Amino acid sequence: MFIIIVLALIAILVHGTYKYITEGSILGGTIFAISLILSNLINHITWGDPHGVSEESQDEMGQQITYKSFKIAYFVLVVVMFLLLIFSEGFSMGANLDGVKNLPLFIAICSSFFIYPIVELIVAKQYK
Repeated sequence: MFIIIVLALIAILVHGTYKYITEGSILGGTIFAISLILSNLINHITWGDPHGVSEESQDEMGQQITYKSFKIAYFVLVVVMFLLLIFSEGFSMGANLDGVKNLPLFIAICSSFFIYPIVELIVAKQYK
């Protein structure tokens, strides 16, 4: 399975590189496919299963690793979205938030500020 995932990743990378060289653009489908294949590859390396479901991932230490990973990944994703917004809007955007042109990304960043506390609230209510 590992070899199939690696070959699929190489094929998509070659296709994406070819399209970039010939057409001068990176296709959204290529980025999406690379993301999914990388996810499967990293899960396979971490847990021995491309879907991340194995005996190790289900035990107490595996659940602790998953919990910490989710928490760290959430904050890393927020920082990455913020940096993407800064680079797409320019560094002068900070003074004028009303002139943001990349509104979907701006809404995603703003919603990330309250999504985590809402999820924590819901989970905390389940334990009370």
